[in-house]
Amino acid sequence: MSAQDRHRQPREQSPKSTVGRRAVLIGSSTILALGVFATTSRCFDRDDYPSDLRDRWVEIITARSELQRSDARIQQHLSELDASVASSMRAIERQSAPATVFRQYPLNGHKSHSLTGTAVSLAKMARAWVTPHLSCTKDPDVLYKIEEGTKRVLDAGYSNNAKPYGNWYDWEIGTPRPLADLVCILRDDLEEDLVSEVTAAIRHFIPDPRMSAMTDAPSTGANRVNTTRAAIVGALVEQDDARINSCIDALRHAWAPAREGDGFHLDGGFIQHATVPYTGSYGVDAIQDIACMLELVNGTKFAVDDLTPVFKIVESSYLPVIVDGHMMDSVRGRAVSRVHSNGSIMGQKTAGSIARIARLAPTEQQRNWNSIIHQWARNNSTLDLLAGSDISDAVALTAATTATRNSPTTPSKYIPSMDRLIHRAKSWTATIAMCSPRVSAYEFSASENFWGSRTGEFMRYVYLRGDTLPYDDGFWSTIDYAHPPGTTNSRRPLERGETRPNGSKLTLGEWAGGLTIGGYSIAAMHQVGLDGDVPRCRKFLLGTPDALIETVSHVSKQNTSAVTTIENRMMPKGVSPMLTVGGQTVSNTHKFDNPSWAHLNGVGGYVFLSRGSLTARVATRIGSDADVQRSEQDIPPERRISREWASLDLQHSPADQGEAWMLLPGESENRTAAIARADGTNSSRTTIVQNDNTAQVIQDGASVTAAAIWTPMSFDARNGVRVHFNAPAMVLVRNLKSGLELTFAEPTQRRDEILIRVSGTWALQAPVERATLKLSDGWTFLHVRTLDLDGVAMTLQLEPE
Repeated sequence: MSAQDRHRQPREQSPKSTVGRRAVLIGSSTILALGVFATTSRCFDRDDYPSDLRDRWVEIITARSELQRSDARIQQHLSELDASVASSMRAIERQSAPATVFRQYPLNGHKSHSLTGTAVSLAKMARAWVTPHLSCTKDPDVLYKIEEGTKRVLDAGYSNNAKPYGNWYDWEIGTPRPLADLVCILRDDLEEDLVSEVTAAIRHFIPDPRMSAMTDAPSTGANRVNTTRAAIVGALVEQDDARINSCIDALRHAWAPAREGDGFHLDGGFIQHATVPYTGSYGVDAIQDIACMLELVNGTKFAVDDLTPVFKIVESSYLPVIVDGHMMDSVRGRAVSRVHSNGSIMGQKTAGSIARIARLAPTEQQRNWNSIIHQWARNNSTLDLLAGSDISDAVALTAATTATRNSPTTPSKYIPSMDRLIHRAKSWTATIAMCSPRVSAYEFSASENFWGSRTGEFMRYVYLRGDTLPYDDGFWSTIDYAHPPGTTNSRRPLERGETRPNGSKLTLGEWAGGLTIGGYSIAAMHQVGLDGDVPRCRKFLLGTPDALIETVSHVSKQNTSAVTTIENRMMPKGVSPMLTVGGQTVSNTHKFDNPSWAHLNGVGGYVFLSRGSLTARVATRIGSDADVQRSEQDIPPERRISREWASLDLQHSPADQGEAWMLLPGESENRTAAIARADGTNSSRTTIVQNDNTAQVIQDGASVTAAAIWTPMSFDARNGVRVHFNAPAMVLVRNLKSGLELTFAEPTQRRDEILIRVSGTWALQAPVERATLKLSDGWTFLHVRTLDLDGVAMTLQLEPE
């Protein structure tokens, strides 16, 4: 007897839910309208694609008609899927509790995540059941187990007359997404009443994807996208055109630019939970669902007419935060502590989604993105990027396997909405994670990232070509969380889950800001920690084509144990650190007074531009993937991970006037020593002009001057030209043959205007809408409107009159 022919036993009804339906929220939002891409005909119009949207959705999530068994990557996915279903079937057979499907997910009405876990596993079995070439394909016993398991999920409370418990996420995203897939796949093979009950439950808990029924608040960011996916697939099964249209409207609003809070920002940022940079976690979940839903409606009466905003999101939000296929940890929030979804895995998922969207893009854009993905895969030895995170992604990535053109270069970028700087050089990339009154220092939960309070305090990540696992393989399990690289902190032991006294993870610093232009990048932050033990100070960085120059000033005098961690690098597994300071090898812990340079094998060099006391250390650190523990004895022996680390800590004293140093990623020891000897005597090298509470000014060579201006002041832009700002600003001046290039940003994001004075008489090379120019008494006055720039930089080209 087939599963669909079995008579279904009546079940006792659960108590009626206290969650009521809500009228459709009529929202208004301005759709992103940027003329970056021309609207073109879709490149993914296919004659053989199913016209029935239910069948099309099954194709999208299984790729069942496109599988090439001769492809080793596809074969690997098929083998893993077969093994997963076999494991699930064994787990079901071993389960003795009558109301539960899988032992690890007890459906006892206490933990709502068990509903999600069960639904995800059953949906995976359903995908396998319709996928050809598997031992479980069309197996009636597998179908029966899926059907009975789905009944138990409904019995456990996921029904339209149940009272929810636990986390809203499980009721509005975690459970309905996989259940919608399941009934779409098996709609003709399950009892009709069961299919109807599932879709009714989805409609009950997601009456409108623009609103959360349980929290009675608008859905935002990735949550909006995720609930829309569950709702639209449920509507496909019901064949409810009106609800499908409503879902597509909700989806359009999901990528409309946010001025603050959750969602995609015009500058390329992605925020979730109001203040947390989350492109690499929630943002990945969002782009995966967006890609699938756009494929679903492409070429149909429900199609989104203009995909320009989506193409812009790929360019501005995702490409900048991926390096060689790795998603940068600085935009992954508390997800950095998730061992099984590290930066490499999240990068692979993002690549698959970009490949899907590329199939809808103009031809030139499609080629560019496939070439970029191809280049990522060539440079990534951590995993097989082109294998995809699942079968359907692997099929979508096929186009990238044959890409032959040179990929376009992804430029450096500063993203004000996330307080993140990405500086790209030829063979390395660095990113700086900052915080401010707008952007949280970090996020944690009871089980995730509770030691990460200092990871937003100017933490520096450096990705070197060839060092494929700098932040994946044991990094977050073995790092000294009290001293992330680039941060200035005290020696006090770190507390778990640190916040301000009111519980906030937003700091009270004045501002954080930055900009990039022509191979140069700058970033600055006023540091006021979440707790009183973190030293107050001002941090500034200049990124050049071959170095990072960093300064710290105005370290609070009351903190006599303040240190800046210039380096804290985990070595690749099996590689021992060879750390030298001034040519002297460090084998344990050693202190140096006024060193001029240091070098770490496989990482690069360090040149010290000011006097100070340095502690150099090489050590083995032990941690755990299961949980980040503070003491070795707390970690079960079988869960311990050990890695070799090298660190450089610069001690601050109350008499310090400010410190500066230079990082030379990938540089040799001999070259580092030579640069240290030449610095200060060669006009092509770096000069720290000012480093105090007023401003931090660095000159690099004869043509570049960079500054973080904290209070109104003037500085020398070379060749006798003085530049004055009347308010806080981030500034980079380049002396060009044609004149002066002045790039600046208003980092507080609160001022409507900045006044700039430049000595001499100058003219704008071309009119600038936001700037007006006046000449008076040998000075050039520039009034610049900064209203609504939201920290984004602008450039003025000046030529002498």
